[in-house]
Amino acid sequence: MRQSGIPNKELQSDPTFFRTYFNNKLMSFREVSTLYSELIKNLPPSEANELMSMYIAEGLRRSDNVDFNTFYFQLHDQLNLHADEIYNQVLENQTILKSDPFVFQMVLNMTATLDLPSNKKAQLFGLAIQQKFELQANGEISAMAANLAIALILRKGNGLTTDLVRPFIQQGIIANQGNPKALNEFLVRVRTYYPDYEIK
Repeated sequence: MRQSGIPNKELQSDPTFFRTYFNNKLMSFREVSTLYSELIKNLPPSEANELMSMYIAEGLRRSDNVDFNTFYFQLHDQLNLHADEIYNQVLENQTILKSDPFVFQMVLNMTATLDLPSNKKAQLFGLAIQQKFELQANGEISAMAANLAIALILRKGNGLTTDLVRPFIQQGIIANQGNPKALNEFLVRVRTYYPDYEIK
């Protein structure tokens, strides 16, 4: 979700600050550097994918200090300048982005803050809703399945109507029909966030 701190106005006037801060500060953390490098290696080269990779990787090392807030606000401004291309890249590279639960969770968080039309946001959130709801051997939901609830919460928070959600829920029902336990867990979460949705 969007950072709530206040950016430094002087630093914010430098349009390159977010890159300098990311490269000099955040990339000094091994986990950030490793994840960012993996994403850059696996995603097609483009400015949109570079910005998206920065957003995903910085999620491992967030802070409430002024410098970080300045970086974060600048990065979001850049993400929104490339929102349409990021939308296309997420759809085209969804297999890569969905291979890691944390990465996909960050994609969902990013989607919630992007300046995109409701139908495009619905489609990106729908990537989490229309997939199989995975249960572990002990009956607990998998980390990837947990992203379903995140997607439903964020969709609701973005004011997306039941009509926009409906096609993706229907695809989710179809995807989970072969596993009654998974289907039940899926429907429980749908009813929690969209109680007016009629299960057919």
